[in-house]
Amino acid sequence: MNIKSNYHTHNYRCGHATGNVEDYCNEAIKAGLEILGISDHLPFPDNRWHVMPWEGKEGQVRMLVTEIDSYSNEVDQAKLKYKDKLEVLKSMECEYVEKYHNYYREELLGRLKCDYLVGSVHYIKIDGEWIDPRQKEARKIELKQYTKHFIESVESGFFAFMAHPDLIFSTYYNWDEDAVSCSKAILEVAEENNIPLEINGQGMRTLKVIDSKGERWKYPVKHFWELAKDYNIKTIVNSDAHAPKLVADNLDVGRKFAKEIGIKVTEKLIF
Repeated sequence: MNIKSNYHTHNYRCGHATGNVEDYCNEAIKAGLEILGISDHLPFPDNRWHVMPWEGKEGQVRMLVTEIDSYSNEVDQAKLKYKDKLEVLKSMECEYVEKYHNYYREELLGRLKCDYLVGSVHYIKIDGEWIDPRQKEARKIELKQYTKHFIESVESGFFAFMAHPDLIFSTYYNWDEDAVSCSKAILEVAEENNIPLEINGQGMRTLKVIDSKGERWKYPVKHFWELAKDYNIKTIVNSDAHAPKLVADNLDVGRKFAKEIGIKVTEKLIF
């Protein structure tokens, strides 16, 4: 299968990935990619979510805001160095926080000149507190708050695509009426706002889970994507690489997954 693009990769700055920008570029060229998006986790001005529960213990999950300029400069240098071999794009994977509209618009898209921003939902508000719903089995309330925040993220208008839209199902194990209803709400807002959704390779690299329909990947979730094929949305496949050697990992598996369901994959995004 001909693999040309990957818009979702990280680097050592986030604390739970390895390799620098050049390492990812070199591996992308070896793999025959033509487009590589560098999209490490966004640091916020207040450095929220810098250290969070990670794989059963406290761990770093994003760079400090003081590192954002060195990150931006490194990607800019790679753009020039590899321009004849690889189209390198600068991005950030972002949580949506309403009070930081100016930060997304003026700092990321403005001063730093990011080519695009990736939207994702790792944290949701329950009783006024931000939590990571993946730290224990998600209930209906977490599912519904995830869906609410996902919709708000899409409707903010800042994001070129939404990463792993089915992430909540990594810990929500009942494919029930609420799961169907929330999935449809996510798909509807993506269709209405013309926002591509991502089949994400990272969830294929973790241990599988058992839900009410049997064994499956944490994500992508077949039940979700079987609903997606009935909506007019663009679908992209990314590796979500946290190590250079994974830059093209599961891209072919993700495309095969989409084809078997009947979903057409978009190779190149226009920003």
